[in-house]
Amino acid sequence: MKLFISWSGETSHSVALVLRNWIPKILHDIEPFVSSEDISHGNIWNQELIKVIRESKYAIVCVTKYNLKSSWLNFEAGALSNYKSNGAVCPFLFNMENTDLRGPLAQFQTLVSAGDPEKITGLLKSIRDNYGLKNPNNNTINDLVQRLHDDLKLDLARIKDDGKEDLSVRSEKIFEPNSLFISTPMSSFPTNEGLIENNRIIELVLQSLGTNFNLSTVHCPAKSIISEDGFNDKETAIVEDLRKLQQSEYFLCIYPIRSISSVLVEIGYAISKGKKSIIIVKDRSDLPYLLQEADKSVNNLKIYELKDFNTIGKFISKTKGLLSFVRI
Repeated sequence: MKLFISWSGETSHSVALVLRNWIPKILHDIEPFVSSEDISHGNIWNQELIKVIRESKYAIVCVTKYNLKSSWLNFEAGALSNYKSNGAVCPFLFNMENTDLRGPLAQFQTLVSAGDPEKITGLLKSIRDNYGLKNPNNNTINDLVQRLHDDLKLDLARIKDDGKEDLSVRSEKIFEPNSLFISTPMSSFPTNEGLIENNRIIELVLQSLGTNFNLSTVHCPAKSIISEDGFNDKETAIVEDLRKLQQSEYFLCIYPIRSISSVLVEIGYAISKGKKSIIIVKDRSDLPYLLQEADKSVNNLKIYELKDFNTIGKFISKTKGLLSFVRI
């Protein structure tokens, strides 16, 4: 009798493994399923996952303050609720309060945190009842929780919670269809005039895209930056930008000048995540060595050279192969 445990991110994964080991100490007939541990090598990952979701009568979603917006976590919770009633999906909160829960996960009424033995007891009874088990009875569950709850708290307390965002979560496989992330140098221009000129180029790009392509969403962090005062702090910027990039299906880099820029981080991240990526540059030699001929050996990557970026709007309009990845 499989109990599905959903996770996203390093902290959430650690919580899932603790629950996987602890719950069978009380519910002996229940077999917790955590994808990282319980999918056999060689099995087709997505097919196996959907199969377990369909078979599970109950699911625990491990929620942390780092994965509230995880596309993957919300996808699994949504899939689970499609097969079972909302009562069969329980968010398990780690170092969070009920009031912290936002978005789709907030629809599920059963909220559990490790510090509340009564909630843990209620969770176990709910799992038992959903699987139609007669044992253990209520008194036995109450006694076992009283004896074993400290072990659960201790195991969870050992989990490293350093406040850092985990950008290696599995949500790279779940994205908003037909969405585009536009990357361009922002903080690397020597003068504010250069930044203003770059914004003008971006406006030409956005206008041409809007006219020629039917995109559902366009993320462009540079659009809102009109001066150096508009930049987010470094910690916020990397989390916000890379999360939006991760959630996008396509990646477009506008690289009008050779510079040491965050663009290079975003390009590498997009390629590593298998995003359908396009780079427009004045000259390939302006790119780092590894990128200069990368489109000849890397799937889903195209590099275009454009000598005059003032013509980029017309270039996008006339070059129909430019965004051939995108549904027109």
